[in-house]
Amino acid sequence: MTWYGNDPAIEFRDIESLRQYIRSLNYSNWRPSNFAIHNTASPTLYQWWHSVPPAERMVNLQHYYENDMGWSSGPHFFIDGKSWWCMTPPNVRGVHSPSWNGYMLGFECVGNYATESDETSNLPAYPGGADVMKMAHALSGEVCAFFGWDPGNLKFHKEDPATSHDCPGKNMVKSEFIEDVREYMGSGGGDTDTPPEPRPGTVSGLAEGDTLNIRASSSSSAAIIGECENDDAVTVVNEAWNGSTHWLRIQVGQAEGTGVAMFGWVSAAYVTVGEAVPPEPEEPDEPGEPTHPIVEPPPTEQPDNPFDVPLADRPTLSRGDEGNDVRDLQTMLNWTELAPGLVEDGDFGGATEDAVLAYQASRGLSYDGVCGPQTWEALYEQTPALPPPPHALTQAEIADICEIANASPIRHYSWKNRGTAPQGYTQGMALAFAQTVKKLFQSHPAAIDMSKARTNSDKDALNVYRSDFDSMGMSNEHSGLDTLRHLYALMLGSGMRESSGRHCEGRDQSASNTTSETAEAGLFQTSWNAHSSSDPEFTNLMAEYSSSANKATCYISQFDDGVTCSSSEWSCYGSGQGYQFQKLCKECPAFAVETHGLTLRNLCNHYGPIIRKEVELKSDAERMFQAVQDYMDEDKRTAKSAKRHPKGKTKVARR
Repeated sequence: MTWYGNDPAIEFRDIESLRQYIRSLNYSNWRPSNFAIHNTASPTLYQWWHSVPPAERMVNLQHYYENDMGWSSGPHFFIDGKSWWCMTPPNVRGVHSPSWNGYMLGFECVGNYATESDETSNLPAYPGGADVMKMAHALSGEVCAFFGWDPGNLKFHKEDPATSHDCPGKNMVKSEFIEDVREYMGSGGGDTDTPPEPRPGTVSGLAEGDTLNIRASSSSSAAIIGECENDDAVTVVNEAWNGSTHWLRIQVGQAEGTGVAMFGWVSAAYVTVGEAVPPEPEEPDEPGEPTHPIVEPPPTEQPDNPFDVPLADRPTLSRGDEGNDVRDLQTMLNWTELAPGLVEDGDFGGATEDAVLAYQASRGLSYDGVCGPQTWEALYEQTPALPPPPHALTQAEIADICEIANASPIRHYSWKNRGTAPQGYTQGMALAFAQTVKKLFQSHPAAIDMSKARTNSDKDALNVYRSDFDSMGMSNEHSGLDTLRHLYALMLGSGMRESSGRHCEGRDQSASNTTSETAEAGLFQTSWNAHSSSDPEFTNLMAEYSSSANKATCYISQFDDGVTCSSSEWSCYGSGQGYQFQKLCKECPAFAVETHGLTLRNLCNHYGPIIRKEVELKSDAERMFQAVQDYMDEDKRTAKSAKRHPKGKTKVARR
């Protein structure tokens, strides 16, 4: 498991440095929407300050989370009364509370507030609970000010329905904590920064022929959006620190007439900054001259029919965009046969992104949730949907099966060392199972191979886990739906162990012998070199899911629910078929599911957690898949009945 936290944790001693750090990060890959308060319980405050130094303790905690627990990150901040320790950057998904990891920050207050007071200080000997609370209020106020959150919505860990901990302890009172955060923000401790006066600057100090990259945010890993050369005039409008690097936010050009102004971040080392630009003095009114209100020019009218706007005028749109073009996109999507029911408010949010993904999949387009030239063109030309393959689930089936999955107890189960699965993983696996059930009804070779009776081979996971299945009354001695369902129950645990239910999980970065054939990818960390054990079914699945007609059967918009993927996770290794296999596993999770099922039946020693029996097999998982199977059986019977008795010709029993 790759560690995505800071290595080592970053220590902050003053609020200004902490504030600048939080604001310097790029939140395009993961942006939290709330935060949760915890206490460490062990160590207590006394133990924290009277054993190993805090910096060494943070290293030890990281080792515990990463190597003993198998986590990819930890809580975001530890607060000890003297320092804020950032273990996981606040733009990275942390691990701290089973139900909330996907969208909340986690703050650990050092101490055991079931027994220790949060109102006393032990200074100068060592910080007490009151000192920790003061810093916790400050951190809470800073994130609320930056992200625009109401402190009243913060959570205490014990409110997580998937945990039984009385955390952060009975001595911490939530209403008092919220009041103290609001007091911090109201006193000016929060967002008190006012933008500095603009200052003229000149690019200088670059080597001959070099250019200065302008980046989207104050980070050397942020996207490059432009370039400057020596002697270019710029206007400095803000600044930030990212670690030890000083960054300047600059304006290049002027938004006057037909001119365009670009804003971005550059290293301060290559900009010579002058004095602040004073505001232009206002011309005094002539005595007796009437004062007239400023009349703004009327807004450009948008045609009522979105098709009246020229296709060439449509910009590329993605999540976070707003305006008339977004409204038109929502309208045009609502007019398709998919009818996603979007609110046509001009705000490109999660629902609009899901609708774009579904539309792209239905038309065989590259699906990334971004409405670019190809997607606009398909909407304008009213390109018909590709005919779905016979095993594809209908929109009604998708909605019903997701509802079954999300109502299942396994949805809220805390998997060992992994926590609660993302909502997308549980519902995606339910959909993948339903699709494989349909394939089995249609005698699909891969579905037949997955549902075959247990073999005596040590490469068959059903044989390796035979005693576990037997103890739960799950017999796999006969081919068919029962064996397929039991296999999927094991697969649900396997995906949590291998990737924490994240379809975009990349290869193990610690592996030194990686080629495109051995690079692992996706939910189950399968690599292309497993294909020969299950061919031709394995290779045929790759051809099947690579077809444009089958993009709608990947269910990525359902698997993606609650999962945030970084650009590095989407990248794949090497070239050739191995590269294409990695890419398809990440972009088409249903493909990763079925190839995993084949590999579990024919080469299960491909997976370390399986042969070490670290994968959890839960009866609640089997019950969820049973509910899906029952639904599909009923659906099949309904379809047969409809075929025998067409609408308007239903037989009526004679009395």
